[in-house]
Amino acid sequence: MEKDLLSYETMDISRPNIASELKLFLKHHQLPLGKDSRTGITEMVASVGHSCEKSADLLSQYMTYKVSGPCPDDWSLGQKLILRGSLASGGIRIGFDIGGGSGTFAARMAERNVTVITNTLNVDAPFSEFIAARGLFPLYLSLDHRFPFYDNVFDLIHASSGLDGGDKPEKLEFLMFDIDRILRAGGLFWLDNFYCANDEKKTALTRLIERFGYKKLKWVAGEKVDTAGSGKSEVYLSAVLQKPARV
Repeated sequence: MEKDLLSYETMDISRPNIASELKLFLKHHQLPLGKDSRTGITEMVASVGHSCEKSADLLSQYMTYKVSGPCPDDWSLGQKLILRGSLASGGIRIGFDIGGGSGTFAARMAERNVTVITNTLNVDAPFSEFIAARGLFPLYLSLDHRFPFYDNVFDLIHASSGLDGGDKPEKLEFLMFDIDRILRAGGLFWLDNFYCANDEKKTALTRLIERFGYKKLKWVAGEKVDTAGSGKSEVYLSAVLQKPARV
């Protein structure tokens, strides 16, 4: 899925119009401690989306500046990149994980140089303290509250079944509006194995998402039998959605 979303394998950095600072960012970097035992990877690659690939000339202009020199007045260029769905800063840098348990998703993203804030509660275990002990950032907050963030600040929002509003559809609608508020234009909303009690709930969630006009980069729905309980089929939905630019 990562290769579907990122274009590091197709972006040609040998072109003469690519800024030197951008080439330095895009080149493969060896892991300082060698091969990662979990994933088997030996190098890191830049997180640059397809929208950035299609706007390579603009991105190169944005990245052409004197290192340690005065910051150029290029807000208009950055805005053009944002409206095209490209990250003006060159990748996913900060994310928010809703119902992140012990912070495993945040830990994995930290390996990719992405900072993730994990929303969790201490239900049956001191999850917040455990996340902090891992050197990560917990947010001790119930989903009945509005998220304490400014608008359009996150590049990525990850959520699983912790997003479930139970039997209150208005709660899920409130959460979707708040997720949309804090996610930047062109940012990704990753719905990861979201449990739907039945097809009706999946349909209601699908209609709610479609109201926001998100682009479906990945959309997979499947069923599995609840072997530990009733034996009935359970519906799960996984999706990667991109927030549109609204002008």
